[in-house]
Parts: sequence; structure tokens; C-alpha cells
Amino acid sequence: MDKKLSKNEARAFRERWRLVNSREEQELRTASPELKWQQFLTLLRWAREFGWTRSLSEGEAEVRQRWAMLRKAHLAKAIEIPEIRADLERRLSRPQARKRGRKDG
Repeated sequence: MDKKLSKNEARAFRERWRLVNSREEQELRTASPELKWQQFLTLLRWAREFGWTRSLSEGEAEVRQRWAMLRKAHLAKAIEIPEIRADLERRLSRPQARKRGRKDG
């Protein structure tokens, strides 16, 4: 594709994609919970079929730990418990230990 687009062609191209995106957003907003659930299950099945489940679960423990720390931080702020806040500050002030055997990259 060596031909360059003119300004009008580029504008028309961009407008067509804007319309496509707008329609897609509308479909997502109006999709039933059942359809969304079915789509989610399809994605999970594809992950299993393509062998992606192992790579998707890597780092899961770290993510769960971060969410737990965020929940603790929120609770400490919301209900003002000094012990929780002190524990969280202690955890946040030291570097996170890397998992043993975890490959980088």
C-alpha cells in the first residue's frame, strides 16, 4: 500500500472508525448480563484451550497480596485503627521480597 491518504480520505477513515467504536460501546452498554457471562466463559475456555492459564496465573499471589494491602489501608483510614495503619506502614516501608524461583521476563 504505497498510496498516501489525502486529508479527506484520512478524515473519512477516522470518522468510520469513530462510528464503529460508538456502535461497539452502545452494544456493550446494552448487552444483557447473560450475554456478558457467556462471553466471559468463552474467554476462559479459550485461555484453557490455548494453554494460557499457567501464564495468566503467574503473579496471582502478588496481586492478591496487593489487594489485601489496599483493603487494609482503606479500613485503617475509614475506621482509624492505629494498629492496622502501623502494620501497613511497616510493610510498605520495606522492599517486597522477590519470590524464590521466579523467572524475570
